Amino acid sequence: MNVYVKKIIWIDSTIREGYVVFEYSGIILSAFCYLCDPKIKEGNYVNIELITNICSSVDYNQTFQKNEDCLKKIIPIPNEDASYEIYGQLINLDPVIVDCGIILEIDTFGYKEEVLLNKGCYFYIDRLDIELKK
Repeated sequence: MNVYVKKIIWIDSTIREGYVVFEYSGIILSAFCYLCDPKIKEGNYVNIELITNICSSVDYNQTFQKNEDCLKKIIPIPNEDASYEIYGQLINLDPVIVDCGIILEIDTFGYKEEVLLNKGCYFYIDRLDIELKK
């Protein structure tokens, strides 16, 4: 995913830990970066990966009933850096991939039943992480 880095908010610049504010397809997001690659800097376009392995899901009924219309949007949670509400469509099961306006691979999504493929889903990402694509 090629993104434009708008800003970096350093927590500790000596170990390159902070929040990267970036733009992709008109969507502005923030993601946590630890040992941030020096190529990820303000004003650059970089090819990145988003990591969502720190993800909490809501209960099964809410996950699949709150978004029956398959809305695709990612909504920042107020006052929570790099945390989001996700409304998306489950487009792959192994690995689990959700289209929420951007494509996210979800490592900790607990539901992989074939009947759920292409269904709308809803959940939270506690912290979105970013790293340079290898």
